[in-house]
Amino acid sequence: MGFVDLSKIPTITPIPGSTLRTPFGQNLMLSYLEMEDGAEVPLHHHPHEQRGILLEGKVQHTIGDETHVVERGYYLDQPFTCVDCGKDEVWTATQQKWWYEVAKGDVFTTARRCRICRRRDRERRTE
Repeated sequence: MGFVDLSKIPTITPIPGSTLRTPFGQNLMLSYLEMEDGAEVPLHHHPHEQRGILLEGKVQHTIGDETHVVERGYYLDQPFTCVDCGKDEVWTATQQKWWYEVAKGDVFTTARRCRICRRRDRERRTE
């Protein structure tokens, strides 16, 4: 899938007070959700990893047992398991803010490797 024109993506209403457009490709789906003030999404879970970017407003969001009020520019520590060594790590809110806002990293990326394995991977690719 190349460029996406959201105005050409069909809109559905998954819950009262919200509209959803979901452009997708072979390996990626993007959900563009708009919610009216007071709209509520029932607690649910996904079998795969989810990411989100809040463009405006604020929302109360629950992940696991933690609930936060999230506003634009808000980052949460995200636990992950290194794909190479299996070590449990945390991609901190500070690291995310640096990656997205300073380094201008791709908004669809997430932490996958611990520091040691990331360094090894970088060295391997430069050989």
